Amino acid sequence: MHIPVFPIEKIQEDGAPDYYLLLVWNYAPGILAQEEEFRRKGGKFIVPIPNPHII
Repeated sequence: MHIPVFPIEKIQEDGAPDYYLLLVWNYAPGILAQEEEFRRKGGKFIVPIPNPHII
């Protein structure tokens, strides 16, 4: 599909997006905890599975 996947360091260097698409929903609690500062700054996560929602 040619969807780029970057390490978190690359994303942080380029400037954080407004939203991340989180496809590994089963790892969401750990990722959300790790990205608490991103969320505090207004960043959001789109979690499409199992039920679509925005965190």
